[in-house]
Amino acid sequence: MEETLGNVSGARDIFNRWMQWEPPEDAWLAFVKLEKRYGEVENVRAVFARMVHVHPQPKAWLRWAAFEEEQGEVEHVRDVFGQAIDRLGIEHADQHVFLAFARFEARQDEIERARAIFRYALERLPRARSLALYRQYVLFEKQHGAPRQIEVVVAAGRRTAYEAAVRSDPDDYDAWLEYARLEESLLEQSDDAEQASADQESAGSPRQVAVERTREVYERAIAQVPRSADKRLWRRYIYLWLHYALFEETLAHNVERARQVYTQCTLLVPHKRFTFAKLWLQHAWFLVRQLDLSAARRLLGRALGECPKRRLFRGYIELELELREFARVRTLYAKQLKYDATCCATWIDFARLEDALGEPDRCRALYNAAVEQPTLDMPEVLWKAFVDFE
Repeated sequence: MEETLGNVSGARDIFNRWMQWEPPEDAWLAFVKLEKRYGEVENVRAVFARMVHVHPQPKAWLRWAAFEEEQGEVEHVRDVFGQAIDRLGIEHADQHVFLAFARFEARQDEIERARAIFRYALERLPRARSLALYRQYVLFEKQHGAPRQIEVVVAAGRRTAYEAAVRSDPDDYDAWLEYARLEESLLEQSDDAEQASADQESAGSPRQVAVERTREVYERAIAQVPRSADKRLWRRYIYLWLHYALFEETLAHNVERARQVYTQCTLLVPHKRFTFAKLWLQHAWFLVRQLDLSAARRLLGRALGECPKRRLFRGYIELELELREFARVRTLYAKQLKYDATCCATWIDFARLEDALGEPDRCRALYNAAVEQPTLDMPEVLWKAFVDFE
């Protein structure tokens, strides 16, 4: 009514007294409209500043930023967005504030600024609260021609999530393994992958930085030694060591570190309680790849002496078969049958080997010895194999 009577100052005083009661947002916007109708730009800013103090929701900040952009005040827009991000914090930040800020910078042809805003937000906001922002970022990078940046930002977001997961539960070995695989994937995608090896190994190269980052994750992971003797828990833990060793050998190209990883892991496992055939066999094949066959045999011989099990015998036999060392294979089969004569599969495999080597008499003798055993796990399978041979 005061405005209708031409008393703008009186209307302003009424609004100011009303605002002291911190009314709903609609009242503040009515005050803003009053000041805008009379071109009082500074007064509008003052009202917005008071409004976001009372109603700090993202929508209020976006209204203020939109007003500043209408006035063509680029620095004022940036200042408003900066205040909004500081006031809201990451816990209460809204993806639409970051999105509006990035779009504003893009409209100003400040592509790098816009990209930095997208990356800052995506690296910090939980994925559930940044889906729309991520979709817009993908479109942004497609438009401005830097698809590699998408991978970098997505990886940074996943890294943040994994860090949170392993901090909340350091014994979550699956999370550690996924974290390490993420870093390995970034290493494989490194821009330096096809450059000369000398450049790859330089201390400051992007590839070497990625190697060190991956190594750091693995070192932090293997430091979380299981506190109980639960073999299921240890199995997940040992997988970390095995992946670490493969990383050092195949991606970091550091054979000596891979050798150290295998050795440390082998010493760490309480073999008297339980063991892992996969660890022994993967270590042995690593030694074979390094052309150290005698060391591989000593390792597997030690494994069979400390903690014999069927899978270890089978793996050792497969290795000697690959090398066509049939005399050693016969010795191993004999040792396995001495360790466990109830396993029909071992008798059958040994007999079939002799048959394949053109030794039918040896084969028949093995079958005869097998069927005379007082206890067998699958006698019907053994008899069928004997009949098929004859």
